[in-house]
Amino acid sequence: MAVSDDMINAGIEPSKETLENLRRRCLRELDYKKDVQVDSLTKKFQIRMGS
Repeated sequence: MAVSDDMINAGIEPSKETLENLRRRCLRELDYKKDVQVDSLTKKFQIRMGS
C-alpha cells in the first residue's frame, strides 16, 4: 500500500489491475483497513471494481 501511495503522490494514477491486485492481497491477509483504503482510491479515480 505504501508503494501505491507514493505513486499517487508522484501524480501517477493506478491502473484497475493494480488496484485489483491490492484488494486481493488485502483480503488474503485479512487487512480490512487497507481494503477500505483501496475502495476509497477506486472511488477517487472513478474505477469500477467487481465485488
